[in-house]
Amino acid sequence: MQTRKCAMPAATGNRLGSVTFMVLAAALAISLMGCRLTGAEEITESPGIPVEVIPLVIAGQQMETRHTGIIAAEKVVTQGFTSGGKVETLLVQAGDRVKAGDPLASLEQQSFQHALHAAEAQLLAAEAQYQMALQGGREEAAAMTQAEVTMAEEKLAFVKEQAQRATTLYQQGALSQQAWEEAVLLEMQAVLTLEQARWKLVMTQQGLRPEEVEQLRQQHLAAGAGKDALAKQLEDATLTAGFDGYVANVHVEAGEVAGAGTPVVTLASEALRGIVGLTRQEMQRVKVGDLVAVEADGKVFSGRVEVLHPFPDPHTRTYKVEISPGELTVPSTSSMGSSTPSFAWLAPGQVVTVIFPGESLSGIWVPVQYVANDGEAYVYLVEDGRARRHAVTIEVIQEDQVLITGVTPGALLITEGAAGVREGDVVAW
Repeated sequence: MQTRKCAMPAATGNRLGSVTFMVLAAALAISLMGCRLTGAEEITESPGIPVEVIPLVIAGQQMETRHTGIIAAEKVVTQGFTSGGKVETLLVQAGDRVKAGDPLASLEQQSFQHALHAAEAQLLAAEAQYQMALQGGREEAAAMTQAEVTMAEEKLAFVKEQAQRATTLYQQGALSQQAWEEAVLLEMQAVLTLEQARWKLVMTQQGLRPEEVEQLRQQHLAAGAGKDALAKQLEDATLTAGFDGYVANVHVEAGEVAGAGTPVVTLASEALRGIVGLTRQEMQRVKVGDLVAVEADGKVFSGRVEVLHPFPDPHTRTYKVEISPGELTVPSTSSMGSSTPSFAWLAPGQVVTVIFPGESLSGIWVPVQYVANDGEAYVYLVEDGRARRHAVTIEVIQEDQVLITGVTPGALLITEGAAGVREGDVVAW
């Protein structure tokens, strides 16, 4: 059986192959186009970089100036004796609390007591002479006065001998200074007593002229004043506290000789004050009665300007301002908040920050951390959904806030996320 093969002309076969290739290519192109169209339908636009924004507004900012100050006692006084002498006792030490009138220290008082006794005797004698001059002389009084003179002479002879003996023993080191001083004072009193007795005898024997009587009156007054002065010296031999407070320092030891006015004890008051130095220009903006804030140890205290010193410190050339204590202020966004206790938590010598409030300054204020700087200060604002860089000028810095110009109120300032955006980035908030 013969098999019959169908043969096609070569030209015809080539034409069929070309058609087949073209059909396959067209199908592939249509398929790829469909894939592209499907992908385009699935692509969605990016939501943008997430940021936080705040609207820019015109606001007022309280201008404050801050100065370093120190806490000091309101009153510090160094006390000493008005008369010199040997310190016998010290009754206090540094840190002791005292009340006004409490004894602090004392001098040896024997010499003051002897001098006072002598002054009292002189006063009595002067008074007797003056009274006798007023009464005039009488024979009976003259006889009595003569007896007084005789007794005074005998007593003087005795104490004079005793004083000479005491002097010799004292020079030999066999007698204490106190015993020697007592013997000498007794001799002086005896001399005075004899002189007064003789005066009295003269006055009883003969009358005195008016000017002599006036002289005796003046002597009587002087004797009284002398006695009072010695009594005051004896009283002042005990040093007492001039006010309530505490002992800041003791400058002497028991047994030392302290001259009149020598520092003995320094007292400081419990009440405290803040001390701060200001320039002349700053002083011109402050007045007595102004309220201030005092920051220390994380607490804020209110205060009041009490004293403005008119002359500058010779070393710092600043003017001292004294701040009286107010009350503890509860910390808040403002330096001056609500109040509770007082400066009691502070201590003398403690360093503090004194805040002086100023006038309110209006403008566009923003937190300083949202202003970038690469040689030019700038911020990022949101415009049409994109981040736009705007150059700004920093006019004033007040703590963590800055007053800027170059932007307008109502614009949206990028705050959180500003570091991650660039000019033209799509943002979402």
